[in-house]
Amino acid sequence: MSTPTLYLEVLTPVKTLLSGFIRSVTFPGPDGEVGALPGHALLVSKLGAGVVTAVDENGDTIRFFCSGGFVEVSGGDIAVLADVAERDTEIDVDRAARSRQRAQERIASGRPDIDYVRANASLRRALDRLRAAHR
Repeated sequence: MSTPTLYLEVLTPVKTLLSGFIRSVTFPGPDGEVGALPGHALLVSKLGAGVVTAVDENGDTIRFFCSGGFVEVSGGDIAVLADVAERDTEIDVDRAARSRQRAQERIASGRPDIDYVRANASLRRALDRLRAAHR
């Protein structure tokens, strides 16, 4: 007997990053991480910034950095409609590490002219990209 699956599409306005069958998926929702397995209830949710993790039919893990958008779970289909998304294999790890370093330096500087909300958001995005790219 085969393992039950879901059909997952990860889409941005400019491209499709994944279209295929998976065993499970987790994604950042507005109140924390949400997981979906075959048979999941209908759901429409905002997509938070963070890592979307899917386990494919072979048991391999696929990760994406995503930011903004929506997720729809309907029957055996899941659509991740992201404003921005990068597949783990496409993430420039050196660039993300440099972004993390710059954000940490800005935050640690204590300068009054720093926009700390923006610096913290930049740090979070860099950390999420590095977490998604973790191989």
